[in-house]
Amino acid sequence: MNASRRFGIPALFLLLFAAGAFAAGSGSKSQTPEASTDPAIQLYEEGLKKVEAKDWKGALSLFERAHQAKKKDPDILNMLAFTQRKNGQLDDAFTNYAKVLEMKPEFPQAREYLAEAHLQAAMEQMKILRDYGSEAQAEVTMLLDAFAKAAWTVGARPAAGDSTRRW
Repeated sequence: MNASRRFGIPALFLLLFAAGAFAAGSGSKSQTPEASTDPAIQLYEEGLKKVEAKDWKGALSLFERAHQAKKKDPDILNMLAFTQRKNGQLDDAFTNYAKVLEMKPEFPQAREYLAEAHLQAAMEQMKILRDYGSEAQAEVTMLLDAFAKAAWTVGARPAAGDSTRRW
């Protein structure tokens, strides 16, 4: 079964976006702040271990503590925003990604994670919209088309013979 038929265009878009980000060399780890015996850095490193284990709540707690101890560290704040996003705290994540990018405008991981937060927010809105039922069908279709156009713009192309969407 074709991926776009099995999962739908939004899921396919997310999959393609994530694959592109992975291929570009980004991962869930940002660069480690200066190595030291600094307690904030130790909390950060423990947080990264929790991220690797997909323990989002445990990582969030550690990055919150690290951030309290070292407020001006963009790597720590980036991972705090990352785990806020993973815990569904999108408003807090958006606020903190903005702060990170203010501190360090050319920060590839923060840009990627911010984009993923926007995709997560868009998918949440799609779910809500679909829950409205048939009265929102036109809007669901328009949003699906917007996802498809966005995927096209970033380089995703329909599979050969895929006629489920007009691009």
